Amino acid sequence: DEEQEENEEPSQPVVTFPSPEIRAPRRLRTFDASVGQSVEGRLVHQGSLMMFDGAERCMKPMTVLLFTNGFYAVPQNVGWNPDDAGAQSYAWSPFAEVRELQSNPEDQSCPFRRFFTFAITLFAQDAGFVFGTFGKEGPKERTQWMTAMAGALQGFTKSLFPRFGLSARPLLQVPSTATRLLAGYLLRDEGAGIVSVPYCELHAPRNDTALFLMYARETCECLHSCINIVVVTPVKDLEKQDGSKDEPTQCCFTLDGFIFCARTPQEKKLWLRALLNIQVKLLNCAPNPTAKDLRH
Repeated sequence: DEEQEENEEPSQPVVTFPSPEIRAPRRLRTFDASVGQSVEGRLVHQGSLMMFDGAERCMKPMTVLLFTNGFYAVPQNVGWNPDDAGAQSYAWSPFAEVRELQSNPEDQSCPFRRFFTFAITLFAQDAGFVFGTFGKEGPKERTQWMTAMAGALQGFTKSLFPRFGLSARPLLQVPSTATRLLAGYLLRDEGAGIVSVPYCELHAPRNDTALFLMYARETCECLHSCINIVVVTPVKDLEKQDGSKDEPTQCCFTLDGFIFCARTPQEKKLWLRALLNIQVKLLNCAPNPTAKDLRH
């Protein structure tokens, strides 16, 4: 009997979570990633594109200069100098997506029905840009532009992250991490173009709730904020699903109304899978995990 008692697993781990009321929040690392920031860095791609003018609801010819942190759109009657009147610059936001658009060439009300179009969607601003190519080489040119823009956007997004690796292992010196399922840095939209970089930690569900904790650093010593995840907490992948792609191509999702951005599309997929798996367990009233469950 004594040997059985020694080998018996506790029914659930004893965990004490830190509280924002107990520990003063440490400031998160932040960046200004508003579209009005200076566009600079290495010139990645340049050429002619049609660009949708929302005020006049028509496509206009532009010379587009793509840099590592944004792009210039120069009306073709102005010239190449970005300082000329009419030239517009737009800095990247990590909360964005480059995607192909489909239009019906028979739809007379569509201003870009005659073009091969793609869009840059800015999730935080609920805005975006529509570009188009045309002619025999139009589809090929669209693919080239989309590849260049998506690559520049992902490079910019990665530059905002510190070096780290995703972790599912708790920190021995921090007991509150004992029920950790997944942890790593994410970007979070703070509004007005400000991006914060919290270290996020997703915990196993317990008593109908799972915790999504946000710290200033990966040491998890000072809790900044927390989202309580229940069955009805909104979780949404911001990537448009068209059925033609098996793997994600952008990095953004929302949790409880907050916009987050992962370092890569693959890391976003891991976060979403973990979040949705938790909600399935909550929906099915799964028992609290044991220490043995968490080790596996």
